[in-house]
This record gives sequence, C-alpha cells and structure tokens, in this order.
Amino acid sequence: MSFQSFIRKILLKAITADERRFLSADNTPTPELPWTPGGENTVQDILDAVGLPWRNTTEEIIARYGLTHHQAYERKQSPIEPCPLGLDGLIYPLSPEFGAFYNRDQVPLSFSAVLWGKHSPIANIEHAEHQLSKLLGNGHICKRWNTYDVTWRSGPASISATVWPEWYQDWPAPNPAHERDKRLQSACTIRVQPGYRRPMSDQEREQLRSFTPFARSKGLVAPDTLEKLWSRAPDTTAQDYIRLPPTDQDNFLRQIGFSGDGRSMIICGGQLHIVPLEHITGFTLFKLLPAKGPGGAGLSLTYRPPGVNLERDRTIGLMESCEDMDDLDEVTYQLSERVGRPVTCPEPQYDC
Repeated sequence: MSFQSFIRKILLKAITADERRFLSADNTPTPELPWTPGGENTVQDILDAVGLPWRNTTEEIIARYGLTHHQAYERKQSPIEPCPLGLDGLIYPLSPEFGAFYNRDQVPLSFSAVLWGKHSPIANIEHAEHQLSKLLGNGHICKRWNTYDVTWRSGPASISATVWPEWYQDWPAPNPAHERDKRLQSACTIRVQPGYRRPMSDQEREQLRSFTPFARSKGLVAPDTLEKLWSRAPDTTAQDYIRLPPTDQDNFLRQIGFSGDGRSMIICGGQLHIVPLEHITGFTLFKLLPAKGPGGAGLSLTYRPPGVNLERDRTIGLMESCEDMDDLDEVTYQLSERVGRPVTCPEPQYDC
C-alpha cells in the first residue's frame, strides 16, 4: 500500500459527530413490529396496503411490469413503478432481486431498489429511514459489521435500508457496477423480504395431521418451536413445496416422515415441506473426505414439479453430518427403499 493510500485510509476512518450516532453494537437486536404466528404481520399488512405484488410469481410480475436490463449490474430486472413504498430519490427502481429470474414460476424471496441523493452514505440512509418511517414507524440506524443499516422486521418479513461506507471496507474489491455508475459507491440499498410461504391445502393439512416420523432431520439448523419456524423466512428460490406451518401441531419439527395416506413425504428442516411422492425423482448423497475440514456427508432429495420445463431437477436438503462421510448411508438407502427412488452418490470430494 502506497503512503498516499495509507493516509487516505486513515482519513476515511475518521469518525464524524454525525456518524457517532450510528455506532451501536453490531449485534444490537432488530426491534420487532407486531406479528403472531397464523395472525397479523405488520410488514406484510403494509405491503398489502401499498399494493406490492409479493404473492405473485416472477412470471406474473414480468407480465405486469415488463423485463428490462439493469444498466449498472448488467442483469435482468422488472421495475415496479411507480414505487409502491412511495420512495423518492430512487436511481434504480424496486424489482425482484436477481435470483428470482432463475425460477420465474416461483414467488420472489426479495425485492430491492437503490436510493441516492448525495455523495454521502450517511445522508442517503437518513433519507431512506425518514421516508420508510412514514410507513413503518421510526427506525434505528446502527453500525453492523461494515455497514450502516436500519431494519424493520415482523417475524419472517422485513424491510431494510443499508449503505456500505468506504471507510469501513478494509479491502475494497473493484466493483464493475460502481465503475459504470459512481453513485453506487455511496448509495443506499432498500431491500424488501416479505417472507412468503404458500398456505397448505385442505389435503396437505390432513396429511400433516397424520404425520408419521421416519428419521431426524440431522445436522441442519432447524427451528425447535412453532414460533421459530413461523419466523424463519425461506432462503431458497425453489419453493414449490414449502408451506406455512400450522399453529396447533408440532410433532413434525426437526423430523422427516410421511403422511398417513403414504402419498407425501413431510420434511421439516429449515422449513416445512410437503412433497408428493410421485414428484420425487431420487436422492443425492454427497460425501466429503477429511482434509482441512473433518469430512462428512450431505443428503438431499431431488424432485420435478409438474407443468414446469426444467433443465435439471430441483433439490431439498434433508440431512448433514460432520462426523463420518459414511454416517448417512443407512438412512439414505432406507429412504430410497421407502420411496422407491434411486440414490445418486457423486465421487467424494475433499473437505477443503
């Protein structure tokens, strides 16, 4: 690092009086707006009130708002205009985030927009907080790792504004998008994560009531209470069989099993999945040889939803093990025999 770069880095890290207001601890909990499992959800209710189509698939959003090219990030977007949140100062409009365009038959996990008014991340996040607070109530801007952030959350749903000040980026990597649009260096990203999950059908509810356990959902960080399961937003763009959980049954938590009629496999790791057996195409057993890491194994289910043209099957993670790469062999072949679908076991890789 040159002497000039070193001096510039020191100057950038000088904290102004304005910035001191945001220097809360990185682990400050995000205050929760009112919500109840199976009941109200403040953020989702607000999104309904302003007309954000958060229950629509990406295909439906494209049909309504069109499909364009994002000039800075060189990717697809579907600009939702005018902005349902009533934000001014947007240089890039609200759109489903990039991953949504891979599985357009699914509902987007998140939407984002970019706000900019000045060459100051502080001014931009304050402007975002001021506007969003009209809908959500006052927010609390705080320092989180290398960002300033303000988030409003209701269980699985959230709305946030985030900036990445240059003085907190210890090793800033070149960003081609910033070269295309210099404003992005100090801009504020608005992110909306509605936490959508499809409600169970009457048939699926009856199948869950007759749940019979088969094995533990081993190794996954899985919610151990219904409230925790309700509050966890999906993190995969393939949501075909993710369902809203019930409020009056919890014997399926952290379990893999089957419905009483034998027609569906019921999985509860990070989310509740109810998968018709006829749509399951097989199981994949991954193995890791000890290297820098201890090795282990991972098991996933592959499926193909009807009426969707896919290049490859979609997957649902079932189990993980960090103990022994053969640890999941027995349960894998038991599941394969129970469902009547084959197991694929790729060549083991080293745990690097």
